[in-house]
Amino acid sequence: MKNTLYIFSIILLIASCKTEEPELPNINVEEVFEPYVSSFIEEGTKRGFDIDFSDTGLSILFGRTPNASASCSEIAGDNWGSHQILVNKDVWKTLNDSLKQRLIFHELGHCELNRSHKNDKFEDGSWVSIMRGDPLSRQDELLPIPYFGFRKGYYIDELFDEAVVTPDWANLSFEFNEIPEEAKSPIIEKTGLSFLNDTIDFEIADYELEFELKTISGTEVTWLAWGTEEKHYFFWFQNNEFHFSANSGFQGPFHFMENEQLNFNESQKVTIRQ
Repeated sequence: MKNTLYIFSIILLIASCKTEEPELPNINVEEVFEPYVSSFIEEGTKRGFDIDFSDTGLSILFGRTPNASASCSEIAGDNWGSHQILVNKDVWKTLNDSLKQRLIFHELGHCELNRSHKNDKFEDGSWVSIMRGDPLSRQDELLPIPYFGFRKGYYIDELFDEAVVTPDWANLSFEFNEIPEEAKSPIIEKTGLSFLNDTIDFEIADYELEFELKTISGTEVTWLAWGTEEKHYFFWFQNNEFHFSANSGFQGPFHFMENEQLNFNESQKVTIRQ
C-alpha cells in the first residue's frame, strides 16, 4: 500500500510541473483585406515599426457596422485578446483602391497604433490626419481627406508619427486674377435656360472657362460637370453651399465644401482653370 501511494505522488508531481504550450494569437484576415494589411506592415517598417500582430492578434471581416464604414474593437477568443475590425460590405464596394487602403489604415491606426480620432485642420481647411472621425458636423462629414497623389505620403507619415512636420501644401493660397476681355473667346452663349445639356469638344491643355449663372432657390441642386470619362470634374450648389469634386462623388479623391454667405439667386461669375 505504501509503495502504491509513493508512485501516485510521483505521478502527481510530474503532472503539476508540465509546462503549458503558449497559445498563438488569433489571426483571421479575409483575403480581400490582406493587401492593405501587408501595405500597412510595409509602411510601418519604413518608419521603424516592427508589426506582425503576434502580440495582439488580428481579425478583419465583413460585418455589421451601424452608422459606420468600419469599426475596431478588442475581443477575447479561445486563444487570447485579439483586435477585430469589422467592415461594412456595402460601403467597401463603393470605394476605390486608395480609399480602401485609407479605411484599413485608419482602423489599424486605432488597433495597432493606439490612435484616437483627430479632427484638427490645416489653415486651408483640409484635414491634418486620416484619423479624423466622430463626432463630426454635417459639413465636416462632407469633407473627405485628400489621401491621394503627393499628399498621401504625408498622411501615412502622420499616421505613424503625429509630430510630423506640416507639409508645404497645407497652407497654399491662390490669388484670383480676372481674365482680360481681350483674352476671352466665346465657346457657347445661352441665357435664360433652366437646363443646359450641350457637349463641347475642344482640346486645349491649359484653359480657363468663365460663365455666369443663377441657381434655383430652396433645396434644389444646380450642378455642372466637365472633362472626360477618365478625368472629370463637377461642382454643384445647394442653398448657399458650394461643392467641388474630382473623378467621383462625395467619397472621391478630392472634394470640399464651403458654406459661405453666397447668394446664387443673384448673378454669379464662376471661373474654371486647367
